[in-house]
Amino acid sequence: SYHVKFSPPKSLAGREASTETMLDDETSEPLVQRADDTAEALKSRLEAYHKQTVPLLGHYEAVVKSVDGNKDKGLIWRDIASVLSIEVKPVKEEKKAIEEKPRRELPPLKKVCKEKPLLALKKAK
Repeated sequence: SYHVKFSPPKSLAGREASTETMLDDETSEPLVQRADDTAEALKSRLEAYHKQTVPLLGHYEAVVKSVDGNKDKGLIWRDIASVLSIEVKPVKEEKKAIEEKPRRELPPLKKVCKEKPLLALKKAK
């Protein structure tokens, strides 16, 4: 996902955004801007938010919680988890826990097939 200001493709290299300068970093294909990704569309969405959503937030104030979304993704997730009162483990700890989890021992395949044949195959002629 690219953004002219916050996450520009390498092809932009400080130049003015255009179909020639906005190319995918991996495929070099021209990037396309969504029709609803314009200043006019943003203005319309913000007007609708303030007109329709903000009044509801006041009504449900006792159960609605806020999280500052202008932070690093990890900090935002930590804040969401805090608001929801759930414990969040860092990714490295989760991977380590999965690797250390004891694995269930399975009987040898030969033994399983003798006791409970799953599929009978006919020999080819």
